[in-house]
Amino acid sequence: MLWTAFDQRLLDARNKYAYPLVYLEALRQDPAGNYIPIPAAQPKPFLDDWESLHTERLRSHEPLQALLGLASIAYWGFYSGALNNSRNTPARALVRAAWAANGRPKARRKHPGPAGVQAALQAAARHLAGGDISAAIRSVATLPEFGQLSFASKVLTAMSFERCGVYDRVVSKALHAGQLHELAISANSGGVTVRKSDIYKEWCDLATTRAAEMNAHGRERGWNYHGNQQRAWRAVDVERAFFQDRDVRLLAQAGT
Repeated sequence: MLWTAFDQRLLDARNKYAYPLVYLEALRQDPAGNYIPIPAAQPKPFLDDWESLHTERLRSHEPLQALLGLASIAYWGFYSGALNNSRNTPARALVRAAWAANGRPKARRKHPGPAGVQAALQAAARHLAGGDISAAIRSVATLPEFGQLSFASKVLTAMSFERCGVYDRVVSKALHAGQLHELAISANSGGVTVRKSDIYKEWCDLATTRAAEMNAHGRERGWNYHGNQQRAWRAVDVERAFFQDRDVRLLAQAGT
């Protein structure tokens, strides 16, 4: 298989992409029974550790661990978003994590609590195991604060880095700009409808196929992990590289 200029750009983009590996250490209850998010003093030093921590939490059969995983994704998402949005600060990230754990103050919709969160995530895990990404993202989207594609996809990606990728506003705009209109949908409004969830599955399938194409070139074409390891490509790695470069030609092996 010929190694193309677009393959090289995809590899270069993945090697450049990085984000703060922040996470929540714990959730503590105040006297009123509300969960208070406690951020870790230091980010995780290695991506593997950050990924495995969140996968284990989100797939946990322990309701409090599942809730902690969900709140931690909210914290990380808003914390990382500060790179592209000055409104997102560490303090705001903690507020949004608290909303994920407890629900918004005066919200009409009652928060399902740890057991409800765990049930929704377990449903998503079962759908993932059956290959139904569309149903899985809809399960996540039933949870308060995760009803839009942008953050629901962050959760699902952390549950399956091999098969899923984030679909946020940056990805949507880049797909639209590149004339891939069939995949360009709103990530931050309109909820996660059946149509949107099906398109999200197509996005994940595209990223998975592209990852397989990159892996066909062998380990030496893997992306760099701490500068000395060639890692196999996953759907999430293609998504991250696309987020970095934003050229749709990188999503097809021949750049077409």
